[in-house]
Amino acid sequence: ILYSKDLTKLIFCPLKLRSVNLPKCLKIIKQFSFSENGNIIQVSLPESLISIGHHAFYSCSQIESIFLDKNVEKIGYWSFQYCQKLKSIQIPDSVKYLGNESFYSCIELTSLKIGNGISIIGYNTFSYCSNLINVELGNKIKVIGKCAFSNCKNLVK
Repeated sequence: ILYSKDLTKLIFCPLKLRSVNLPKCLKIIKQFSFSENGNIIQVSLPESLISIGHHAFYSCSQIESIFLDKNVEKIGYWSFQYCQKLKSIQIPDSVKYLGNESFYSCIELTSLKIGNGISIIGYNTFSYCSNLINVELGNKIKVIGKCAFSNCKNLVK
């Protein structure tokens, strides 16, 4: 795994890894760090993490769960797009930025909770999450972007 010298930034994770425990001092997962890793199943994110870059987990088709700790502030656009086995996600109150299409086509996603830090759900953020049933929105949501939940055909609540 390639990190910055001080281990605060993850730059790249080899495609062959199936499980990763990230260092406790990690603050940033840079863009494309895990992108298109079809082998990765499990990633343990540290409490110190504050930012997940654009495309960070793009098309990591085997990841089933991601736990976002209370310090994460930013989830970049396309960051979890096409994570087809991701089943549920809780976005903590600390998250202030949720990028467009960040969870696009997470087809196994059934449950979603968005914390009180998010005021805008951008364009196509959860589109094509075709098994999404339950969404709990935070109380600060002011704007739900175009097609944010399009083709979420099983959405009930």
